[in-house]
Amino acid sequence: MTTTRTEPAESTWADTNSPVVVAVDGSERNLSAVHWAADEAAATGADLILVTAVENLLERPPRSYVNEAQRQAQAMLTELAESLETQVPRSR
Repeated sequence: MTTTRTEPAESTWADTNSPVVVAVDGSERNLSAVHWAADEAAATGADLILVTAVENLLERPPRSYVNEAQRQAQAMLTELAESLETQVPRSR
C-alpha cells in the first residue's frame, strides 16, 4: 500500500491572522514602534491599524475640549497613515 503525503496549501500569515494593530501617542519613541508595525504589516501582507486614545478625565470637561482633543487625535492618525501609505497601502 502506498500513501501519498500532500502538503498544505501555501498561505501567508495575513490569511490566517488578524491585522497588525499599533497604538499611537505621537511621541518620537512611539514612532519606532509604529514603523516596526508598518514593516511587519508590509512583510506579511496584513492590514495595519493605527489606534490612539483621548484622555479620560474624572470630571466632565467642556464639550469644546473633547471636540478639540478628538480633532487632534484624528489629525495625528490621518497624517501618520498618509505617511505610511507607500509602505503599507492598507493602513487605516
